[in-house]
Amino acid sequence: MTNPETKVPPSPGPAPPHAGGSAAAEPRRRLFTIGFVLVFAAVLVLLGAIYRPYWKALVWAAALAILVYPAHRWLLDLLGGRATLAAALSTLVWILVFLLPSAAIVNQLANEALNLWPQLTSQLGTDLFVRAAAWAEASPFRQLVHMAARVPEPAGAAGLEASFRSGVENLGGIVFRKLPGLTLGAPGAVLQVAAGVVAFFFFLREGPGWAPRVRKMLPLAAEDSQALIDTASKTVGAVFRGVLLTALAQATLATVGYIVVGAPVPALLGLATFFGAVLPFVGAGIVWVPTAVGLFLAGRTGGAVVLAIWGALVVSLVDNFLRPYLIGRGSRLPMLWLFLAILGGLQTFGLLGLVLGPAALALFLACWRIYQHQRAHRAEAVEPPA
Repeated sequence: MTNPETKVPPSPGPAPPHAGGSAAAEPRRRLFTIGFVLVFAAVLVLLGAIYRPYWKALVWAAALAILVYPAHRWLLDLLGGRATLAAALSTLVWILVFLLPSAAIVNQLANEALNLWPQLTSQLGTDLFVRAAAWAEASPFRQLVHMAARVPEPAGAAGLEASFRSGVENLGGIVFRKLPGLTLGAPGAVLQVAAGVVAFFFFLREGPGWAPRVRKMLPLAAEDSQALIDTASKTVGAVFRGVLLTALAQATLATVGYIVVGAPVPALLGLATFFGAVLPFVGAGIVWVPTAVGLFLAGRTGGAVVLAIWGALVVSLVDNFLRPYLIGRGSRLPMLWLFLAILGGLQTFGLLGLVLGPAALALFLACWRIYQHQRAHRAEAVEPPA
């Protein structure tokens, strides 16, 4: 019989873990985490250095793939879903549409830049700058012209003539130095074009499968991630359709007018018209109006009148209906901030800034809308019921 006051010792059971074990393992885990972060950062830096020479080609390829994907999708359905064949055919077609004409235009621009001064003097006369300076000096815009040319007013017509002549000579030198690097004859440009073509092919073939992965990687809710991706794709498409293609159409029509009236260096004037048409509040008139004035001062009144009518009724008016038609329901961005985004993008990234500037602005506005939505949702969650 057991004594009720006798206490039976408890069964030993499993021994508790050593208290110092987890404390000793914590520094090791922290050290492992720091080492992993350092290795991962080093790998990212290495990859950045490797891909850095071709990042512009990759961005252009992605933007063009987004632009032409609706047509590519039609071809993919026509070929029964054979993605590789459809991507190869689309790449070949768009090489013929974009790449070859662009190379021919750039080579022509380089040739015109090399012979800019002889062409101006042969077609407009050697005393063009003398007449232009005398006309500006006698016009009501005398002070404005002196201010724009950075010539003090006491210098008079002689100072304006020297400024005009120096500006034209410097322009030809700048264009001639910049353009040869864009032609297919430069080894670096060949590599850039090759990288862009290969990337374009893979964006068309693999792009639809990459979008869900990107959406899952973003640290946002599924609907917010999808909204960011849709905003980026719509903005790139809208910029190409509404800005670049409209400016290209205006530059092409203006170049036709320059050739018909016999204006000097029509390819250079067409390039300047393209950049003028791209900028909001500027327009193509910033090029064809001075060109018509120059023809008038050179004594070619008929050509000046024809170019003025063509520029006013065709080149400048095409923007009023072509841009809204091409943009459609694309991204609607505030005009002031869009203007600054385009200017800043051009200054920072060159021609690629025409895409990156508006795209960055659109993504910022999308993130701002997501933040406002989440903030309103949290406010509703903590608000006590009435």
